[in-house]
Amino acid sequence: MGTFQVTIDVGDPSGQRFEAIEALVDTGATYTVVPAPLLVRLGVVRHARDVFVLADGRHVELDIGQTWVRVAERAVITLVVFGEPESRPLLGAYTLEGVRLAADPVGRRLLPVPAILSMTRVAEHRDPGPWSGFPCATPWLEADLEDTAAAVGGNFHPCGLLQEAPATVAVPADTHR
Repeated sequence: MGTFQVTIDVGDPSGQRFEAIEALVDTGATYTVVPAPLLVRLGVVRHARDVFVLADGRHVELDIGQTWVRVAERAVITLVVFGEPESRPLLGAYTLEGVRLAADPVGRRLLPVPAILSMTRVAEHRDPGPWSGFPCATPWLEADLEDTAAAVGGNFHPCGLLQEAPATVAVPADTHR
């Protein structure tokens, strides 16, 4: 998948003061990573420590806190990882879900996604295209599918994946149940 950067605002725990930073959108990262000196400056408290696996396979132990993060005019109190001082800020999946945005790696942008609380009429997957082997874990309302598809030019898959992705996708056999 393609990567891209966006400006995010990281706030203090009370949401009174924010600092803008450029963050790499990384849906493969569970949490948002912010250099520790910035989080300390904003008064974010370290409340847990855990082991994380980096993209190169190394394991590192880092602190976790909670604070405000604002992305594209949407704000949420979210978990943040205290990164090394020189680490590149990452906008992870947990924060993206909290602000109800999804990554469009082809268009290099973030798109609003619906927050579903109740299911009334679930859309059928009529033509999944190259994504036919992927099980859809998230049911969608037909109206939400139409709105989201219109926002991305009709190329949105119900699982939140764009159909311009590579045609060859390796999926482990045990996921096709």
